[in-house]
Order: sequence, then structure tokens, then C-alpha cells
Amino acid sequence: DLYEPGDGQWLFPYPAPGQAVALGEGRVYGEGHRDLVIVTYGNGVPMALRAARTIGQAHGWKVKVVDLRWLVPLNAAYIAEQARGAKRVIVLDEGRHSAGVGEGVVTALVEAGLGDVPMRRVTGADTYTPLAGAALLVLPGDADVVAAAAQLA
Repeated sequence: DLYEPGDGQWLFPYPAPGQAVALGEGRVYGEGHRDLVIVTYGNGVPMALRAARTIGQAHGWKVKVVDLRWLVPLNAAYIAEQARGAKRVIVLDEGRHSAGVGEGVVTALVEAGLGDVPMRRVTGADTYTPLAGAALLVLPGDADVVAAAAQLA
């Protein structure tokens, strides 16, 4: 479920055998939207999509969410291509703040000449990830993404 329990909006057909995603290929939600680009992966994707809905309502922005799908090797050219022309960028990384995938994403953007685009990183805390509900104390959430967007407004 994406926005509310039972909405089924996170469901999609599983690819048939032989139709796997090519190495390094990502997925884009909101193609052509440039007010805000959120670059993320894994659990960050549904989180970013929920936050994008809230951000769109709060700021009137059209938000593009880029699901990296592949982290090694990190496809720097794809990341730069998806962020080119963006007015703002949020890099959402559920990993730790230090030495996380988000650092590689920011580096890819800067090395592609996009360092002047207003940018924020939303990450987990620099700690181990505890079990159960305690994990919510150190992992980012929808509200953190919305707050980062407000800082970019």
C-alpha cells in the first residue's frame, strides 16, 4: 500500500522470465517533472512517493522520483541525466549519513556540474539500526523528506 492501507497503489506486474531490468537501469515516477527531483532506492521509493504527494499539495510542485534500483555500480550518468534541469534535488538514503549511498549520489551530481542546484540529503542516523519500533528513531520518514523540501522552498 502506498498512501493508505488497502489502496493497492504499490502493486505492479512482475516481469516475465527473460524480461529482467538491465543492469544500472532505474525507474522514474513523474517523468518530466522538474520542480523537485528526489533520488532514492529501496524503502525510500514508497516513502518518496508519499512525500511527493504531500509536497505537491503543500507547494504546488511537480515532483519526480528516481528509483536507482542498482547501487553497485552506481550509474552516475543516469543520476545526472535524471537531475539535469531540476530546480531542487533531495537525495533520500535510508542508510547512515556517513559513508552511505547518498554521498555517491551527491558526488555524481556535483561531478556532472549540477552542484549549483539547491540540494538536501535525507539520511538515517550514524548508528546501528535497532529492531522494531526503535528503528523509527534513527531511520528517515516521510515527514523528514517533506521538511527537507520546505527548506528548499
